[in-house]
Amino acid sequence: MIVIVFISAVVVITAIAIVSFMIFRRNTVIEKFDAQAGENHGFEDYVKTDEYTELIGLFDDEDTARRAADLYGIEFEKYESGLAVFHVSNERDIDKLLKEGRKKNWPTLEYNHLRHMN
Repeated sequence: MIVIVFISAVVVITAIAIVSFMIFRRNTVIEKFDAQAGENHGFEDYVKTDEYTELIGLFDDEDTARRAADLYGIEFEKYESGLAVFHVSNERDIDKLLKEGRKKNWPTLEYNHLRHMN
């Protein structure tokens, strides 16, 4: 009987420790992402041409994405399956533009980073 109670206590304590770690880790990752949101944060690979840099954002519909482009004063390029693509002139300070959007609580836009498979 004592062995069963002991094993049960160990299982419960282990489960609590695992859940606590997962919650702590999740919050740490979210805080880190929030701190970096909208910034290029060192990545060199994102869609950029001589004239423009590409930004992306998630939207419920094309009309909402077009309104976001108007807010930011950027060019709406296309919308498909919830993802909108925008072009921003390279003459503009894009990091400053994204920070201003966050400050004004505009829809979130992000650099269109390229992911490479190794």
